[in-house]
Amino acid sequence: MSRADKYEHLKKLMQAISEPYQGTVYHYTSADGISGIIGNHEIWMSNTAFMNDTTELKSLENDTGIEGKDFANDAIKKAWHRMKDRRGINKPDYYMASFSEEPDLLEQWRAYGNFCIGFDASKLAIIKRRAFLYKCLYAENDIREWILEKARIPEWDSLPDEEQQKSAAAFHLVYVASMKYKNDHFRAEKEIR
Repeated sequence: MSRADKYEHLKKLMQAISEPYQGTVYHYTSADGISGIIGNHEIWMSNTAFMNDTTELKSLENDTGIEGKDFANDAIKKAWHRMKDRRGINKPDYYMASFSEEPDLLEQWRAYGNFCIGFDASKLAIIKRRAFLYKCLYAENDIREWILEKARIPEWDSLPDEEQQKSAAAFHLVYVASMKYKNDHFRAEKEIR
């Protein structure tokens, strides 16, 4: 199998795991924010260390009730244990933009500003750069089921039997799950990120 074929198999698996959000997403913002979005054609991302939810990208490490033994796939089992073993260790900076599924949520107006702008998710420039938007899951059981479902998709079987490829795909699964899982206290936001 050529290197290009191996890459295509990996890409298909990562796309099957990613399950990017389709449809309209709404961004609530201030007057300065809407001015920048319209005037500069850009949406700024925020460092996850400074979000209103102090558990951003950390909830998965502490919850879910998933044990490594729940995975039949060894690469996923290793990626899961690596994530769990790194709890509390400083991690690289991650940035994200937050959107909502809903165009008129009182909690969003109160928290984020007087303007709401809708975007066709498939037309955002970040999508063309292989960044995806994910619908958040707020219940421990929902994220658990999502992870275990993605660990069993048939695309894993088409991946070449190489440790590096399987490790990259397994890391991607754990990373996407950490992006999707959000503290239940923020459920009303119906967040897409």
